[in-house]
Amino acid sequence: VGNVEAYLCANIDVLSGCLSTFIMPENGIIRMPGAIVDERAHIESPAYIGAGAHIMKNAFISAGTIVADGAIIMEGASVKRSIIYPHAEIHKNAQLRGCVIASHAHVLENANVFEGSVIGEKTIIGVNASIESGAKIWPGKMISDNRRISKSIVWGQKSRDDFSGPSIRAKTPADAADTA
Repeated sequence: VGNVEAYLCANIDVLSGCLSTFIMPENGIIRMPGAIVDERAHIESPAYIGAGAHIMKNAFISAGTIVADGAIIMEGASVKRSIIYPHAEIHKNAQLRGCVIASHAHVLENANVFEGSVIGEKTIIGVNASIESGAKIWPGKMISDNRRISKSIVWGQKSRDDFSGPSIRAKTPADAADTA
C-alpha cells in the first residue's frame, strides 16, 4: 500500500463501500458473530467489529475504524480512524487517532497514540504514555509509563528514562544518604 496513511485510507474505502468486497449492513457497522458491544458504547459507521471483539461501556469507535477478532476496547477508550489487529487491548481512557495497533499489543490506561503511528506486535504502551505522530514502535517493546515518544523505536533499541543532573558516587545506600 505504501505508507500508513494509504493503508488506513484503503481500509476506509472498503468500509465505505468504494470497493464492493461485501454487502454493508444497513446501519453501516459490520459486527461479526461473537462480538460483544456494550449498549453504552458509541460506534459510528462505517466500522468493522471482528468476531469475539469486546467493546466496553462508554468506549467510542469512530467511522473508518476496524477492530479485529478478539480485540478489546475498554471503558472510556476513544478510537478514531484506526486499525486494531486481533487480540490487541486498548485500556481505559486511551486515545487512538489514525494509527495501527498490531496483534497482542497493549495500549494502557490514559495512553495516547497519534496519527500515522504504528505499534508493533506484543508491544506495551505504558500508562499515560504518548506516541507522537508518525512514530513506529517495533514488536516486543515496552514503553514506560508517562513517556513521550516522538521518534521510532526499532530492533535493539529500548525506551529508557534519561536522567540528567549530578550523579552520586556511592557503594551502598548509606553512602548515598550521606552525600544527599
